Amino acid sequence: MSEASYAEISALELASGDAYRLLTSIVAPRPIAWVSSLSSEGHPNLAPFSYYQALCSRPPMITLGIAHQGNGHAKDTLRNILGSREFVVNHVGQEQLEKMQQTSANYAPNVSEWERAGVDPAPSLCVKAARVADSRAVLECGLSHAIPLGESR
Repeated sequence: MSEASYAEISALELASGDAYRLLTSIVAPRPIAWVSSLSSEGHPNLAPFSYYQALCSRPPMITLGIAHQGNGHAKDTLRNILGSREFVVNHVGQEQLEKMQQTSANYAPNVSEWERAGVDPAPSLCVKAARVADSRAVLECGLSHAIPLGESR
């Protein structure tokens, strides 16, 4: 039996974008959390996040990784969740991919991703943030823990 050859890559030496591409190509399938949240001023936000996973079932919990913007500032979604302590994870179906990708753009804080991408909101049952009306499933979530990890720039 021959020994397999492997390329050795030090993830700690990679630029953050290269480390992201490495992790997201290895950890698969990779669900996308399409997160809707509400700012303290009442502005709705909708953005996709690729670091999302089920964490435990009693109580039901998920983990959501939100990196900082390139300039080191917190993303709108993070600020909204820390402020309101609630958010919605909308299940992304194939028919929603284009709209979901449009909501990943860095719009100005008061520009609605919902309107720009043509996404219809619907009221949530337990949280103030809206849900995506045509999502196959949604998780209305309350914040349990916020743990700063990684670098903010």
